[in-house]
Amino acid sequence: MGIMQVIGIFIICGTILLLALMVLVAIPQSRLRDVLLQVVGWLFAGGCAAYVLSPVDVVPEVILGPFGLVDDLIALIVGIGSAVAAWQVRRRAGRSPVIDVSISGPERQQSSSEFVSRVGHVLLHSNGHLPVRKGGAK
Repeated sequence: MGIMQVIGIFIICGTILLLALMVLVAIPQSRLRDVLLQVVGWLFAGGCAAYVLSPVDVVPEVILGPFGLVDDLIALIVGIGSAVAAWQVRRRAGRSPVIDVSISGPERQQSSSEFVSRVGHVLLHSNGHLPVRKGGAK
């Protein structure tokens, strides 16, 4: 298999993953949406910051002088907007969801495969809403 075929496979898999994430983000009132919006918002803000700080530009300052800073200004504005949006999602959600999978008592002796099976059963039968422990850590 040549390098072009490998690149093609990565592009196809990436496109499918991106489309799946877009569908999941479009579902209203989804906790997964809130988590994804936070992660993507902060990653996009970080990418914009890296672009502003990097010497590589779409519009180089060397050739166009002060007009070359327009792309950096746009990246800075978009990055700040992404960070603000991610922060607002976190604030609206109250805090990041924490799944309480702690085990006490005789259940503590169960094997790891039984534990994973139990957690999977809870997640599958929760109608898309992860069981969240309210309050601080114990």
